[in-house]
Amino acid sequence: MTGKQHPKILRNDSLQATHRYRYSWFAFYQGWLEDRNLKGHHLRDGAAFRELCVALDDRGGRYETTFRNGPATPAMRRHYEQIITKLVEANEQPLIEDVVEYQPVDESILEKVKLLVVNTRIPMNDIQQGNKVTVQPGFTSLEQKVIRACRPYLEVCARSRVRLSEALAARLPNEFADRADIRFRAYDEPWYTELHTLNPSDRQRRPKPSGRRTAVYVLQLPSVPALKGTDLLVVWGQGGTQTLALAQRLRTDLSFVLDSYGLSMIEMVLPERAALLKGESRRMEPFRLLDAAQDWEAHVLLQGVLLDADGKTVPGRMPVRRGRPAPKPVKAPARVRPSPRSRHTGSGV
Repeated sequence: MTGKQHPKILRNDSLQATHRYRYSWFAFYQGWLEDRNLKGHHLRDGAAFRELCVALDDRGGRYETTFRNGPATPAMRRHYEQIITKLVEANEQPLIEDVVEYQPVDESILEKVKLLVVNTRIPMNDIQQGNKVTVQPGFTSLEQKVIRACRPYLEVCARSRVRLSEALAARLPNEFADRADIRFRAYDEPWYTELHTLNPSDRQRRPKPSGRRTAVYVLQLPSVPALKGTDLLVVWGQGGTQTLALAQRLRTDLSFVLDSYGLSMIEMVLPERAALLKGESRRMEPFRLLDAAQDWEAHVLLQGVLLDADGKTVPGRMPVRRGRPAPKPVKAPARVRPSPRSRHTGSGV
């Protein structure tokens, strides 16, 4: 090598060679901002994605880019809200992915990555459930494909309710059968309000367990055909605080959840009161509660339940992602020094 190469370049090239696959972030926009104030950088759950990056990088991943989903215009949102609301009032069960005319977008990103990461609750049933606190939909063609991929696992997924498919509900432990259909607080922190089983002969409302409890979810699907063979990872809690707490735990003691395809469901039990610093008011409690997220009780109710093409459950095997071929870094030619033998013989043999 005739000249000195910057050490930073050498370090980056060596790291790139060790990564097995690349992933992209599917990001939703903030929903609480007025549309006229919404900017391109106002993406939600960015801190949670950063926590996931650490866990994915430890498994051979490398972040590639971000797909910003939408946002849909206010007129478009109002239009489809009216259509879906009328269908619900007519006692129909509309699926948003069948009603909305999704806008085509550039999906070439799927050809560059092996994994698409979503760390926000997908707005599959917010309108049908009448929720006012919603995730900002983008109404893009890629969003539609993500929803269709998740639908076999989730009959209902909204801020106020999550209902598992029958195949997944059957895999819940008997003592947690009533976690198949959970109603959450629609405002503030999403604790349980009602629990139901899917058993037709057991439709009564179950008593709510003691303590502040919520459920968080991880759905990991292999080689989704609609996504051009890209894997899909969806990580979410019912609120942003719970999503961030889950991402932190997936980076640490719950990292084993990422080691299998399929749906995993975790129940988290929070302390009744968070420890406040001296002189702090009670309004700081949610912040201190998140600081102590590592101490929340976590009970894994489902781990890696995967559905086959017929909707039957199969064991979720461990993901082994080889990724799409990445461009090889250009290396400077190394200096070739003759061996002692070649000096004497002149042939190098």
